[in-house]
Amino acid sequence: MTIFVVFILGIAPGIRYMTVDMDMFRFMGTKIPYVNRLYEVVNSQLGSYLTYNISISYDEPDAIKNPKVMKEFDALLDTVGVFELTKKNKNTPAVFSILDILKEMNQTFHSDSSSYHKIPDSRELIAQLLFLYEISGGTKTFRWIDEDYSMLRAQVRIKKFNANEIARELKTIKKIGRERLPGANVSIVGSAVQFAELNKKIVTGELNSISMALVIVGVLLVLVFGSLKTGLIGMIPNVSPLIVIGGYMGYFNSPLDMMTMTIMPMLLGIAVDDTIHFINHIKYEFEKCGNYESAILKSFRTVGKTLAMTTMILTATFAMYMFSPVANMARIGLLSSMGLIVALVADYLMTPVLILWTKPFGKEK
Repeated sequence: MTIFVVFILGIAPGIRYMTVDMDMFRFMGTKIPYVNRLYEVVNSQLGSYLTYNISISYDEPDAIKNPKVMKEFDALLDTVGVFELTKKNKNTPAVFSILDILKEMNQTFHSDSSSYHKIPDSRELIAQLLFLYEISGGTKTFRWIDEDYSMLRAQVRIKKFNANEIARELKTIKKIGRERLPGANVSIVGSAVQFAELNKKIVTGELNSISMALVIVGVLLVLVFGSLKTGLIGMIPNVSPLIVIGGYMGYFNSPLDMMTMTIMPMLLGIAVDDTIHFINHIKYEFEKCGNYESAILKSFRTVGKTLAMTTMILTATFAMYMFSPVANMARIGLLSSMGLIVALVADYLMTPVLILWTKPFGKEK
């Protein structure tokens, strides 16, 4: 019991470092040829993994022709351009909007002076440059500006997915947008936003499902054994695999995703099944001999062997996934095997000691 408790206390703090990550390259791994080719394209000079759009909109028409609005939006995009996930690669901008074209046109109309590579100070000049761009064959105006000039959009490209960093950057964008552009409706949409939202839902969904499962399993154990004390004894070993897997994932940077999140509820079900068999057999033997130590030893010799055999078979089955070239499947094999072994060890080391200490089946005869 002492050794097992020390081990659990040592690995439990790793749960704080668990991360939810939907990055496909970590999910699938670059051993898959298609993923490897995609990885090379994404990391090329013009490649990107995910994108999102920042847009500002006003209620009144022609609002974005205001030089102050455009300059503040340009300053916001400059801030986005130095974010960790959107830094320029070989001087290729990761942020694009029609403001880039507008600044280049302004520079061209002023003898190509670099000092004029900026948003014009005059509202009239902005309107003229936009009109000139349209009549000269510009096709991108209404991809970035709506027809009544009340909305302006920019596209941001990112090369990797980091759930925590994306969430931080999106929060910063909204905060700066509210401060710099009062009266404007600042919105962010795109695949990166969807992935970030999916990440958040996985976290909350995982916590809710585990919490609900623990409560339901605890109630069922109490009902099955007809004793609150015995039900609680049965719950303690079943929580151990969850703690160990969570700690391992935190310490060794193994991400929680749509696949690995299914491991913990599955292990809880398997561990509970073994615990019920073990405790029920100890109770049966105790009713026959009236001695806890003798009942536990007899249970080890009978159902204890069966638990070891079934765990070995399940562990070997799940361990086959560890040889998969798909990184996520390999993680499932490792984590499932680890959890099954921990569940068996917890049943062997903790359950008998707890029963000896608490004597839940009554006094010895």
